Parts: sequence; structure tokens; C-alpha cells
Amino acid sequence: MKIVERFSIASRVARARCVVVLSILLFFSVSSFAATCTSSGTGDWNIPGTWSGCAAGTGTPVGTPGAADTVVISNNSIVTVTSAAAAATVTIATGNRSSQLVLGAGVPLAVTGAIVINAATSPTAGRAKLLTVGTGSLSAASISIAAGTNANPAQVTLSTGSIATSGSITYSGTAANARFASSSSGAVTVGGDFLPGTFTAASSTVSFNGGGAQSAGVFSYYNVVVNNGNAVNLGGATTIDGTLTLTAGNLAVAGNTLTLNGSVAGTGSNLVTTASSSLVFSGSAAVTLPAAASPPRL
Repeated sequence: MKIVERFSIASRVARARCVVVLSILLFFSVSSFAATCTSSGTGDWNIPGTWSGCAAGTGTPVGTPGAADTVVISNNSIVTVTSAAAAATVTIATGNRSSQLVLGAGVPLAVTGAIVINAATSPTAGRAKLLTVGTGSLSAASISIAAGTNANPAQVTLSTGSIATSGSITYSGTAANARFASSSSGAVTVGGDFLPGTFTAASSTVSFNGGGAQSAGVFSYYNVVVNNGNAVNLGGATTIDGTLTLTAGNLAVAGNTLTLNGSVAGTGSNLVTTASSSLVFSGSAAVTLPAAASPPRL
């Protein structure tokens, strides 16, 4: 019995050692395939000299951020994405100097996790925190915008490019200083809530394509597409100046006012109202009014 016990204890110790060794190897193996890449100044995303802490970066070329890596755009730096790029997460750092991430013309950036835009702290103008998509193509799990100062708002901008999130676009702080702005016909596709602090639509299209209920911020939109597995809920008085396209799921007006200055396409019965809803029409296209809606004001 004593001999058997010795072997039993020895085997347990050996197994424990193997577990520890394997855990250490796994840790270093995983670590070796991910880096935290922090911008060290102004430069291009695909140049190793733009980054610190990025020697193990999984991008192309080596030493630049890739799909497994965490990216930090540091205070007082501008990074331009000049060719297709990817990251696990992107954070634009807070601070008293400008920080900006810029997508080049037609260039895609795929972020598998969150994009976080932190607040500027300086009252001196010209020191904002900016995510400039322009004509590029950005995808991410979510975008959060922390409001900056009056002189330096945090801002996401888009022209004719596209932004797509599987989750929400949200803000914190003072709404006026957490901005989301399109200057042209850009496309915004959101799988969660669309709740930036402010929204400038221009001729853009916002598409709600989540699988669950989504919230639409109280803004003036241009084109809106509802292609949702549940419902898109208005949070207050909302205006759509272009086309409202009802593809799938409901647009729930509830006790709010929805002003339609353009046309309605798709399934009209997906525009869901209650006795306390108010619909205002000023467009020229014929619209089928849901039975529960209050009489329209022309």
C-alpha cells in the first residue's frame, strides 16, 4: 500500500506540473500573437515607425497592427490608414492635444471589437478627438463617443463612405460635444442602438439591421431603412427627409411624432402606431396610413 501511495502522489505531482507548464506555454503562445500598438506620433498605419509596443503586431508589414492587436491612438497624434487594415479594438486616447484616426480614400478598416473615442480635455480650439472615415469603409462591434469640450467635441465624420456596427453607436457626457456627422451620401448600418449625441444626416442612409429591438435617436434623418428582426423604437420626435424603407420588422412610433418629408417604401403595415402617435406628411408620394394612427397633418 505504501508503494502504491508513493506512485499515486508522484503521478499527481507530475500531472500538476504538466498543467502549470502547459498554462505558461499557452499564455506566452497567445501573447505572442497579440500586441498593444500605441501611436508614437503622426504617421501611416502600415509603417512600423508609427507605433510603439507593436514589434509583435500581426499586421502587414510585421510591426504594424493586425486583427489580433489592440490599437491606441495616443494624445497628439494623427494616424492615417492608407491600405486595408484590421484591429481587435481601437481607442482614441483622452488628453489636451488633438488625436485623429483617418481612413484614406476607399480604404477599409475592420475592427472586431469596440471603437472608443475618449474626450478632449483642452479648452483651446483645434485639439479635438476625431474619427474621420470620409470615403473609407469602417466596421466594428460598437462605437462609443465620450463628449469633449465645447471647443473640441469628439466626432465621427463620414462623406460617401460607410460605417457598419454589429452593436450600438452611443455617447456619454454632453450630447452637443459627442457628434456623428455625414457630409454626403454615406451609409451607416447599425445592429444595435443609434444614439450618438448629435447627428448630421446630409443625404446619408441609416439602416437598422439588428436581430433584437433597437432604439433610434431623436434626430432628423435623410434615408432610413428598417430591416430588423424585431422593432426599431423611436425615442422622440423624429424627422425623415428622404425615403423610409420598411423591409422587415416594425418601426414603432409609440407616443411620438414622426414627420415624413419624402416617401415610404416597402411594407406599410410595418409602420406601427398607437392612438397617441402622430404622423406628419409633407412629401408628394402616396402613403398607406396604418389604421391605429392619428389623422395625418399635411
